[in-house]
Amino acid sequence: MALVTCRDASFSYIMISHDIQSAAQYATHILHLRTKQAFFGTAAEYTASSVCARFLGGERK
Repeated sequence: MALVTCRDASFSYIMISHDIQSAAQYATHILHLRTKQAFFGTAAEYTASSVCARFLGGERK
């Protein structure tokens, strides 16, 4: 796949998306900005975070 090949060749991309599955699949890090909260970390950290849970409609503490 082109994204994997480019990532291995030390390219940087910025992807803006509301699709959590695509972001978690292709991104190494995720920046999520909201009015009163922000998150920056790896895709795995994001999907396990309360920020992700709130964005998807659930709550995690």
